[in-house]
Amino acid sequence: MMMQAVRPARKHLALLTALVGMMVAQPLVGHRSVAGGAIADAVLSAICLYMILIIFGQRWEQRAALALILPAIASNFGVYVLPRGVHTVSEVAYHCFMVAFLGLTVAAILRDLFAKSVISGDDVIGAICGYLLLGLVWANLYTLTYLLVAGTFAVSPNIAWRLGEWHRRRALFEYLSFTTLTSLG
Repeated sequence: MMMQAVRPARKHLALLTALVGMMVAQPLVGHRSVAGGAIADAVLSAICLYMILIIFGQRWEQRAALALILPAIASNFGVYVLPRGVHTVSEVAYHCFMVAFLGLTVAAILRDLFAKSVISGDDVIGAICGYLLLGLVWANLYTLTYLLVAGTFAVSPNIAWRLGEWHRRRALFEYLSFTTLTSLG
């Protein structure tokens, strides 16, 4: 049985709150311990599943989104259980599926927004969510590029040590993505 779409009145406000909370907390706790990282990843997975419920209204969209997020979740947790030598394969799979899932989500948000003749406050917040999700798409693309093409980024020796750990690397490329996206970088 497929999930029934839940459409709370302030669906985008709840999503924005969850996204901002995750983006602030993940870099702070994700790298402190294996349990902290697993909890941060579980929260991200829950947010992605929530996005399927509130963003995708048609059954085929829900199925497509689920087909993209489930392998992303599995490969994300593969980093915790697989031998160290295959982490890169798991990470590449994770970032590929996340780019596809988040891109599909942004497209669905924009499609719904452009189809409306009257825009509500929650729709404006939805556009902000789409903007944040687009930043996460780019962060995943940056990380994927770093993993596949060695030496792509010139990283200061002061912060290069962050590239060696899964959560710190993700946080670093999220920072790069959002500073670039907001023209601060």
